[in-house]
Amino acid sequence: MFPRSKMLAVMGIAPEIHKACPTITPVVGPGELLTDGGLENWINPTNLTSWTEVIGGTSTVNQEAVTVHGGVNAARLDVDAGGTLVSVRQQIVNAVDAWVQFTAWLRASAANKTGAISRNTSSPSCAPLNPGAAYTQYKACMRFTTANVLVDFKRYSAASASLYWDDLSAGLISDMAVFVGNAPRKNGIYQCRPTCAVNSQCGFLVEYTNANNFVAAYIDRSETVTAYLYNVVNGVWSLAASGVVVYGAANILKVIVNGTTHSLYYNGVQVGLDAAIANAAFGLGVYGFSTLTGNDPGLVTTSAPP
Repeated sequence: MFPRSKMLAVMGIAPEIHKACPTITPVVGPGELLTDGGLENWINPTNLTSWTEVIGGTSTVNQEAVTVHGGVNAARLDVDAGGTLVSVRQQIVNAVDAWVQFTAWLRASAANKTGAISRNTSSPSCAPLNPGAAYTQYKACMRFTTANVLVDFKRYSAASASLYWDDLSAGLISDMAVFVGNAPRKNGIYQCRPTCAVNSQCGFLVEYTNANNFVAAYIDRSETVTAYLYNVVNGVWSLAASGVVVYGAANILKVIVNGTTHSLYYNGVQVGLDAAIANAAFGLGVYGFSTLTGNDPGLVTTSAPP
C-alpha cells in the first residue's frame, strides 16, 4: 500500500506537516546603525562625541583608556551606592517595523553587577547581562515599531560598581524565516517546540502568503519572557495576543485557527484572549522563525482542528 502522504498527494491534497524545521541562519546588516560604536571619540573625559550621557544621582559616565576590549577607549559607568540610573544613549533613526540585533562587549568590576540594553531608560528590553570581571560578548534582538528610537546601554543592577561598555554594534536582521511546508487547510492546529536563547525570539509563521503577509507566533526571551501572536499585513505587525510565560525548551507553542478566530497557547495554557484575524487572503505556508542563529523551532506539525 502507498503511504498516506503519497495517497493524499495523488489526490491533490496536501498532507499534514510533521517535520523538523530546517536550520535558520539570520543575516545581520549590511550597514551599521550606531555611530562610533567603539566609543572611541570623546569631547572630554566625561562626554562622548556621538552619544548622550544619561546620569542620575552621583553616578557618572567616564572615558576609560585602560580596561578596554578593543581600540583605545571604552565607556565606564560608575554607579553610585543607590544604584541610580546611568547610561550612554543614541538614537536609531531608520528601523520601522524592523528587527534589530545588538552586539556589545560588557565587563563589570565585580560579580553579579549587571547591565542591560534597552529602548528607553525606564523599560529594559533585554534580560540583565552579568559578565563578571571579564569582557563578555552579548547579543540582543528587538523589534522596532517606530522611527527615532532611543537606545541605552545602561546599568541594570550595579550599586557601588563600575560597568565597562565597549565595541557596540547594531544591524537590521533579515532571513529570519525558513520554509517548512504547506498546511492542508487554514483551519487547524499548528505547533512547535522552540529552543530560544536569552534575548532572542523563536517560533513559527503560519498562513504565510509572502514576506509581508502572515501570522507570527513566537517566544521572546527578553527581560520578561513573553509569548506573542501577531497579524502581519503588508509588512505592518499588529499585536493579536500576548502574555508572560515560563520558558522551557520542551514546551509546545501552539496556534489554533478556526475561521478568523486565532488562539495562542504555550505549555498547554492559553496566552491572552482569542483574536479575530481577517485571513481570507492569507496562504497556507508554514515557516520556522528565529532572530538569532542557534535557535531552533524544533518539530513543526499541523493537525485537523479540534
